Amino acid sequence: MRKFRCKSCLYIHRGEDAPKFCPKCGAPSEQFELIPENLSTLIDRSGYTNELLMKTYNIINDLHDASIKGINDNLDSSCLYIFRQISEFSQIIKAMILAEINTHIEKGKWG
Repeated sequence: MRKFRCKSCLYIHRGEDAPKFCPKCGAPSEQFELIPENLSTLIDRSGYTNELLMKTYNIINDLHDASIKGINDNLDSSCLYIFRQISEFSQIIKAMILAEINTHIEKGKWG
């Protein structure tokens, strides 16, 4: 299936032709450009990885929330140490995931 990108807002439309108006920003069909086949394939291929990154981000976010609860509970020093490590590492991993997603967006591999 062909893909068209709105030059105004970067919305990606899938179909045989560009839409009459962009469903996101309302730009006319003249504002759409056909995405080349190689980039279209890359967008399709990266969809799976992007989905995994988002799923992982949500899991890590839940882990971080649990670690904060453990820190606040403060049962003993060894538990506190573990929860602080989890909190720190989860923040690092979340930042890495967001940076990778941003890279995919900048390279046009998100759509």
